[in-house]
Formats: sequence, structure tokens, C-alpha cells
Amino acid sequence: MTSTNADGSAEDEETEALNQRKAKRKMTLDSKKLEKDDSKSKKKRVLVEVEHDGADERQTAVL
Repeated sequence: MTSTNADGSAEDEETEALNQRKAKRKMTLDSKKLEKDDSKSKKKRVLVEVEHDGADERQTAVL
């Protein structure tokens, strides 16, 4: 057990340290989630078909 001053500063320091660890852990998880979401978005593809006036041909491209 820790000793405290009359104002409870040791307890406040422990609480602050705990809050900082929680915040750091949350930021790390959020960062990893954002990276994961970014990698998913890079894999999406769009199929585009273009038909020209006066021609019976279509052009297809995957983007």
C-alpha cells in the first residue's frame, strides 16, 4: 500500500498514471483499427463500362 499525504497526492498520481495508460491503449487500438480500415479500402475495385455514341462497342475497365 502506498503512503499518502494529507491531500492524497500519491493516490491522485496512481489514478493519473492509470488514466494515461488507458488513454494510450485506446489510442493504440484506434490507430490499428484505422490502419486496418485503410487497407480494406485499398482493395475495393470499381467496374466501369463506357459505351460510345455511334459505335456498338463497349470498353470495360476495372479500377
